[in-house]
Amino acid sequence: MKITKKLASTFFVLFLVFVSFASASASAWLTDIVSGIEVYDIDSASSTWDDVVSDCSTLGVGGRIPTLAELNLMFTDKVTLGLSDITYWGSEIDTVNSYSYDMTTGMETSSLKSASFPVRCVRNIQLFETSQFSGIASQVEDLLTIVIPIALGLFAIGLALRYGKKVLVMFK
Repeated sequence: MKITKKLASTFFVLFLVFVSFASASASAWLTDIVSGIEVYDIDSASSTWDDVVSDCSTLGVGGRIPTLAELNLMFTDKVTLGLSDITYWGSEIDTVNSYSYDMTTGMETSSLKSASFPVRCVRNIQLFETSQFSGIASQVEDLLTIVIPIALGLFAIGLALRYGKKVLVMFK
């Protein structure tokens, strides 16, 4: 089969699509085996507790503020998770107070919800929520952000293996 410029152009376009999908999914959830949760890879802006609760819920199915136990586990894995040596919001204590957790010392304290700290949002590792069909669209979207770049990458590798030498000869 003769390699044409059209096939070479198609290969190049597929490569660009793969790179754009891979970079789009780069900022996402990190699986933390130690704590058994997924941790969002970016700190939220410093804000009140109520605002960060809202911020976490916008990150997809199950996004929430970590519990105190999860913060303790995250502290042990803070380098891998890229956690800063700052104080983060933790779970609610009552209507006025919530936990805050210092990632420098590993100490938790009680803080007024009106104080301002960032949060590192978390969610449970699971394929579907307890309600079997709740949030399936978000779950599928999350899955596709992983599957599509991998499939395109494998396709590009297959094309490169099959036609790579011919494409290189064409550009000499």
